[in-house]
Amino acid sequence: MLTDQYFSAEGEYFRLYASDVFGKIKLPASEEALLTLLPEEQDLTYATKLAHGLCELGSSKGLPLVEAMVEGDYDSGYLSLTKSIYAYCVISSTPHPSLPQWKKELDKEKVRLSRREVEWNEMAANRVLKGSPKPYTNPNKVGRNDPCPCGSGKKHKKCCGA
Repeated sequence: MLTDQYFSAEGEYFRLYASDVFGKIKLPASEEALLTLLPEEQDLTYATKLAHGLCELGSSKGLPLVEAMVEGDYDSGYLSLTKSIYAYCVISSTPHPSLPQWKKELDKEKVRLSRREVEWNEMAANRVLKGSPKPYTNPNKVGRNDPCPCGSGKKHKKCCGA
């Protein structure tokens, strides 16, 4: 079974792929696999993906594990477990004392991302209006077809550049 191969697999991305599969298969065996693997996982990215899978499955048993990761440490650069656990609680109508706090964090992140998007759009618009910047050319370097700096009047390639 996939659970048995999870830690012994040699492929670099096998665990990430497997954790994604567990979150997609809506069976009790998938939930049990995630609940078994998550406490043993040492890599934060893989653990984050396993916790996200528990939220995708709607695992009430996994809620305390995911909550501990949200309050502790997880790979927030990979995905937002706050978003996952918040969505799980709202969809499943699970009352949780941290819901207002999570909502506030998610709204704050949404505002930050929208500001960042506006900045990027402005930068892109300015770049298009101004045109592409010219590539750097060394002013001290003489081009092949430029007049020779020695003063002969010949092209550099026919004079000193030959």
